[in-house]
Amino acid sequence: NTLKIWDEIENCTFKEDKLCFLYHFNTGFPFLEGGCRVLIPHVECIPRNADAKAGLGHQFVMDDPVDNAPEQVFLYVPKADEAGNTFAAVVNDRLGLAMCIRWNVKEIPFITQWKTIASGDYAMALEPCNAGFQSREEAHAQVLPPMGKHVNNYSLSILDGKDAIAALDFRVNPFARSSLAIGPNTRVPLGAKLSLPWIITAALSSNLIEVPSSR
Repeated sequence: NTLKIWDEIENCTFKEDKLCFLYHFNTGFPFLEGGCRVLIPHVECIPRNADAKAGLGHQFVMDDPVDNAPEQVFLYVPKADEAGNTFAAVVNDRLGLAMCIRWNVKEIPFITQWKTIASGDYAMALEPCNAGFQSREEAHAQVLPPMGKHVNNYSLSILDGKDAIAALDFRVNPFARSSLAIGPNTRVPLGAKLSLPWIITAALSSNLIEVPSSR
């Protein structure tokens, strides 16, 4: 139940250009319902605006539909294992199903969560990406040189059954017990408050955000 995706992005011009990408994986009815939960191991969560900030602390649980409710968008710096591998998932415990995305932060350093509980626009999306809310306008945006290439490898899996979901939940625990290392020489303890531009710059310059599985 896994789809593996290989995506090569090439700058076919004679000048450097900014590299910005986002992969949108959307869930909706009938899979998505009140009580569904989201798993995103992360070191930092940045709400996009006041509506998102109001939802902090509850963004990982889906509500029932509400008329005219505003969307909420969050940007995360994910935690990863020693090889840079990480994941995110939307889980429906009642159905015993989960959608899980796996990728490597050396290739895709961030993920955005889009949550909308509005009636008629009811959805939860997970969006692995390499840019923040300002995209190409950000000073720290990645750049591809002339004729340069960037390759992303990621996968989409459908997990079926309580045992598969329990194994996914278990994978979150080592992330929660670890500290975050950004780049080859910098270790940041869990709970440290860092500004998003600093984190993004460090992540892109080192090409790795790493969380050891044990200390």
